[in-house]
Amino acid sequence: MSSIVYLRNKDSGKVYVYSNSREADPSTGVMRNVRKCIGHVDPETGEIVPNRSRTKGPGLKYVELGPRTLIRRMSDGSGLTGILQICFSDRWEQILRAAEHIIRDRDPLSMLPPDPYGMDPTDPSPPAVSLVSMLDRDGIDSFYRIWRKRFDCSDIRYLILESLQSYDPREWFRQGGDDTVQSMCMGLCIDAETGAPVFLERLPLRPERDSDLEIITDRLGWMGCRRILFSSDSCLADSGALTGMTASDRDFVVRIPQSEPIHADAVAEARASPSGSEGLERSRGHRHIHTAVRFIGGKKVHLHVYHSAENAEMEMGSFLELIDICREELLNDRWEHSHRWMYERYFIITEEDGQPKVEPNSDAVMRHSEMAGFLVLASRGIRDPEEALSVHMMHRWAEERFDDLKNRTDQLDLKLYLSHRLEARLFLQFVAMAIMHRLHSELASCGLSKDADAEGMMRSLESAGAVVRPSGSASYTDPGSAASAAIEALGLDIRSEYSRLRGRRIP
Repeated sequence: MSSIVYLRNKDSGKVYVYSNSREADPSTGVMRNVRKCIGHVDPETGEIVPNRSRTKGPGLKYVELGPRTLIRRMSDGSGLTGILQICFSDRWEQILRAAEHIIRDRDPLSMLPPDPYGMDPTDPSPPAVSLVSMLDRDGIDSFYRIWRKRFDCSDIRYLILESLQSYDPREWFRQGGDDTVQSMCMGLCIDAETGAPVFLERLPLRPERDSDLEIITDRLGWMGCRRILFSSDSCLADSGALTGMTASDRDFVVRIPQSEPIHADAVAEARASPSGSEGLERSRGHRHIHTAVRFIGGKKVHLHVYHSAENAEMEMGSFLELIDICREELLNDRWEHSHRWMYERYFIITEEDGQPKVEPNSDAVMRHSEMAGFLVLASRGIRDPEEALSVHMMHRWAEERFDDLKNRTDQLDLKLYLSHRLEARLFLQFVAMAIMHRLHSELASCGLSKDADAEGMMRSLESAGAVVRPSGSASYTDPGSAASAAIEALGLDIRSEYSRLRGRRIP
């Protein structure tokens, strides 16, 4: 993720603006910081003045084409463009532009810059505000119905996603407690055969019981699914919910949190098993070490236990840091409501000579350390531990895509507290996810790099563009080896994209 850095020249006092990003060294593979000057700050207006064109000469303009061409190529190849043109004939280009911003910058959508191509110059509203206010519910529903026809959908993975609409939950706690935390649940349908996103909906309530899943199943009747496998990362993990789902013969993959007794039992059984002891010694990444069988509600449920040494180290590091923070809060009588569960579980608070005495609960800390790095998945309908893990990792990937929503800038500027605007914002996120899935599929098929990511691909293509002369003729920049390899492997036609934009309007 790139960031903006301001540096002042000590001699002239001029403030220069740099784009700071992390990239892998092509020879060593080591991540390094790359800083590039993109302009300077106007001392009168405070605005950023971009650098002049890369090519010297009066009247020359640089048009960045690489990321835009990539988005259009993926959208055309997946069929998104045609469906967007049907459902949003006057807004489809802005939707793709917003998707590019979401994938490329991971900044609040309200920071979407004006697009000189295909936008109404008479609209005074900021681009993102205008877009989310104009996307109507009928158009979004029509899109999903047409988009669903591109997939078989006989076997669906229904991912129950959760997101806080606040970047820092503690800020909401300070305003009054748990009831002020603005949370949101979503349901994302994934086609099991292709792995492509098919449908996204906002759930009115957090699913807690099997009856909630029954309502979701009935609502998805229009999709014609023969099998729905539910995936959850935190809800539906208690014994009551598991019993209800097994009694209804539902297929599911649910992560069991450490607070549930079934998690500790499964980890203890895994540690005691020969396969578990051997697996712990060689656990790199998430390594399956044991599968146990439990009868819940009279039916068989598989408990898959995995371990990651890297995750254990990171979890304990964060946990011990939080322990130190909580201890300081207790000693200085600055209690945080959001840390109350930490105070009660991991500290022994007594009084000595009229002063509070705070000591860590060593037994509780030790029990936590024994659980660090373990992942327990309960599954029904999937026996293979690797397949269950792949569903869970797909769930994590999808939930991370909604990290963009965790900012107050969009909440206020886009007025996402209005239902129809939030629905439009989620739809734009879905379009971005569909494009990213297509990109990942094409990267895998062309063998470019199994570790390549959408954001990195966008950054490498930023140098691919055209220098436009006043006459309208253009010369194309040399994008470098990394971008050239991507352009060739993915079949990107930079020149055709420029011709299309020139037909629209070049600024």
